This record gives sequence, structure tokens and C-alpha cells, in this order.
Amino acid sequence: MSMALTTNADSTPCVRLDGAVDVGGAFALRSSLTELPIEGNALVVDLGCVERMDAAGVQLLLAFDAWLKRSGVSLSLVLPEGPARRALEGSGALARFTLLEGETDFNPGDAGDAR
Repeated sequence: MSMALTTNADSTPCVRLDGAVDVGGAFALRSSLTELPIEGNALVVDLGCVERMDAAGVQLLLAFDAWLKRSGVSLSLVLPEGPARRALEGSGALARFTLLEGETDFNPGDAGDAR
């Protein structure tokens, strides 16, 4: 699992996750997410490159969303068809999130690797 941070066209921080978001990496990912330098009141997490997500990954996103809300930050997800969407749909958690259509304006050349 890796993570990269950039901003989208309207300067909203955007995190792109790829690889597996599962029990094997949930603890490390939680630490990385909660250490992000979030400025403003919004964050986008792009899950389009996630190859696998299990219940631990779903729980991690729910807990991260709650943590952000307590800090006054709203979380939106980019969630195309794929493993992450299936995991969130299957768990019944999908309705808890704000979804963005399409892809982010993510430019890997501008991203800092937060792995």
C-alpha cells in the first residue's frame, strides 16, 4: 500500500491510495493518514487505485472520517467501480461518505510520497 498527497484544481488536499487497504496495512495507514498536513476544511481521498479492501480498510475509513469531522474537516471519496467500492457497498458503509464523480486532477509529478 502506498499513499501520495497533492492538491486538486481547487487547492483541496487530495490523497491517492493504491495497493491493498486491508488488515495487513491498516495500522500503518491510520498513522500516515492522521499525520497528514491538512490545511482547510476539506480532504479528498482517491480510492481508484486500491487493489484490495477488507473490513479493516472499511473500518479505517469510517474512523478517519469521524476523526476528520471532529476536526472540522469534511471527507470526500473518489470511488470508481472496483474493490474499494465493492467493500464499502458490501459493508453498508457507502452511504456514510460523500462521493465525487470522475477522477481527481491528481498529478503524480507534483505529489509528495507519504508512504
